Amino acid sequence: MKPTGFALLLLAVSAFVLAGCTDNSTEPLAPSDQPANVPGPLEKKVVRQFSGTMWQNFADPNFLIDPGVTKVLPDGKVFVKGVVQKVVCAAAFTDGGTDLFSGNAVVELNGLADPVAGVGEFWGKATITPAAPGARGGVWRLTWRGKGTLGPLAGWNPPYGWTIPLKEGGEGKGGALHGMELSMDNTISSSPDFTVWTGAYSGYIKSHGGCEHGR
Repeated sequence: MKPTGFALLLLAVSAFVLAGCTDNSTEPLAPSDQPANVPGPLEKKVVRQFSGTMWQNFADPNFLIDPGVTKVLPDGKVFVKGVVQKVVCAAAFTDGGTDLFSGNAVVELNGLADPVAGVGEFWGKATITPAAPGARGGVWRLTWRGKGTLGPLAGWNPPYGWTIPLKEGGEGKGGALHGMELSMDNTISSSPDFTVWTGAYSGYIKSHGGCEHGR
């Protein structure tokens, strides 16, 4: 073989080897190709459970922010839209850490109730401002929805009204609540005309990161 041909062959082999060994950073390794001793991204999820009660802030003479619209429809159903009230929330966290829920809230109520059939569907939203300094001015913005029934209501006078199990959820905005998620079950007990109601709830706050917020 002539020297020139040998040199060309050597260059071709070298180029092939280099091309096969080059690490292309734009192509991710398949899971089976990743080194077993290199951990993936670390993300710690912190879950804090809580429970408590809420009620209308009758201590504030201006607790009714907006009476909204209430209509009795031709079929006897009652449509409620845009009722906005001030509410007080009280909670306790099972881990004994900073209470990032108790405080004042503004709640919007919408619903379509059938008093004759004793059923109804309700939905709305809530903005909750925790009183704890550890919240650093953050607020919860939640939406909620649930179906209720009209019937006996223990502990009420008269012992009759609405029981409405709600699913509520949303995110923290601002302060120490930024990036947190909240989910809870809230059972509402209400007078037949919705003028008086209370809620009993339990849920959890979930955050992501390397530290436990609010502890």
